Amino acid sequence: MEYYLGDANLAKDEFFREKIESGTGGYIDLALFQKCNNIKKMSLTIEDIATACKESKVLELSEDAKQIRRVDNKALPEKVAFIKKRDAKTATKKEESKVEEVIHDEPVNRDEQGRIIFTIQDFENTLIIHFATQDRDEKKDEDYKVNWKSIEVMIKEKYEKLKVVYTRADKYEGDIAISSYRLNKEQFAELASLKDVDVEGKMFSLSETKGEVLKDFWQA
Repeated sequence: MEYYLGDANLAKDEFFREKIESGTGGYIDLALFQKCNNIKKMSLTIEDIATACKESKVLELSEDAKQIRRVDNKALPEKVAFIKKRDAKTATKKEESKVEEVIHDEPVNRDEQGRIIFTIQDFENTLIIHFATQDRDEKKDEDYKVNWKSIEVMIKEKYEKLKVVYTRADKYEGDIAISSYRLNKEQFAELASLKDVDVEGKMFSLSETKGEVLKDFWQA
C-alpha cells in the first residue's frame, strides 16, 4: 500500500493519480486496491487492508476505515511522462528501501495493555529461534518446566523492535517464532546469538533454526 501511494509509483501511475485528484481530500476507496495483482493474490478483504495500514506512518485511513490517503493529503509528486523500465524498477526499490529503513528502526506497536498489534504479514514466513538450557537435573527438576512467558518478557524488555508471534516450550527447551515482516535485523541477530542468559535461575542459550533442522521443525 505504501508503494502504490508512494512518490516513486505516483510519479508514473496514471490510474492512482487520477483517483487521488478526483477524490475528496485525496482519499481513495480501499476496494480499488483489491484489483491490484499483489493484493489479489492474498485474497485480502477491505478490513484486512485497513488493519495492515493502521501502523503506517505515511498513509492514513478515513474515519470509516473504507478509504485511504497519503498523510495530511500530501501533494502528488511531479508527473514523469516516460520512465524506462530499468529506471522505474530502481526508483521503486529505493522508495521501498526508504520506507523499510524507517519502520525497521521503530519499536513494536502495542495496545494499551502492552500486547503486540499484529498485521497479516506477521504470520507469514516467521523466523524460528530455538532456546535451551544445559542446566538439567532430573531429580531436582521433577516439577520444572521452562516458563515461556519469561522468555517473551525478556525479549520485550531487551529487544523492543522484534515481534514475537508465538512461543512453545517443553521441559528444558522451546522455540520462538519472530515476525520477518519489517524485521530489525540487528536486534534479531543479537537475540539469535544470546548465550547464558538467566531465565528464572537457569542459563539458556538461543540460536536461529536453519537448514534441515528448520525443515524438520515445520514438518513436526
